Amino acid sequence: MSANRTVMQRQQRFGVCVSILLALTGVSAVQADDILQMGVNISPTPVFEASSTHPTPPSQWNVKGMSGLGADMTNGTAVNVGGSKIWWLAPACLGAPPGLLNWQADLETDLNPGGPVAHARFMPDGTMSLSGKVYDESQVEIFDGVMLTATVSAFEMKESDLPTSENVLKLEGIGIVRPREGFLLQNGMGMNLVGDYYLDVTISLAQQGGGDLIDFTSGDVASISSMQMQLLQVPEPGTATLAAGALLCCMFGRRRKPPAR
Repeated sequence: MSANRTVMQRQQRFGVCVSILLALTGVSAVQADDILQMGVNISPTPVFEASSTHPTPPSQWNVKGMSGLGADMTNGTAVNVGGSKIWWLAPACLGAPPGLLNWQADLETDLNPGGPVAHARFMPDGTMSLSGKVYDESQVEIFDGVMLTATVSAFEMKESDLPTSENVLKLEGIGIVRPREGFLLQNGMGMNLVGDYYLDVTISLAQQGGGDLIDFTSGDVASISSMQMQLLQVPEPGTATLAAGALLCCMFGRRRKPPAR
């Protein structure tokens, strides 16, 4: 038997194993019209207000833009499972005006007061909203308004500790966005946010009081360059276990012929 034929048979067994496991457990696979991932680009904006400069409210993560109405959001995308469909979110490349991002969460603790590496944990039950124009895969405008409102889990923001990447802020560990309302949840047009989403954020250049980052106590922090935010769908419960079971089936499920007598 050739090596290629052996590989093909293993791939076929893998598919059969997955189908049987899904049928037996009653756990459905991710749907093709689920939004698997989405991302947006955020213009320079304040991101953190320290209680030392804003006595009310307490220190908080507060992405609200220069106007206070929301940070400008441009050239975002939402992609379905399999990548066969893409929607454009506030696409400047198609002539759309900037959308708006608002994201607030109270500070839980400054994990490194006084620096030199800024690092803080923020409280759960933060809030996030995105609004603006949405275009479909044919670049036709299909919506203008609130795309998404969501709650956000506890999360940490940490400055890079690499000498060549000072003042770069990234979300540390895992953050979860839980969609609640908005066009991207229920629209009847073939693409929807379903379930929870992992959150990833990178600010390529941040400043504190016009200078280097120190901590999340000494003063306000602003993004003065690009800020990218990504959402990635969290797998359904049991998906990882099923995948592992299918892999074992694929690897060891072939019955061996008894030795010749």
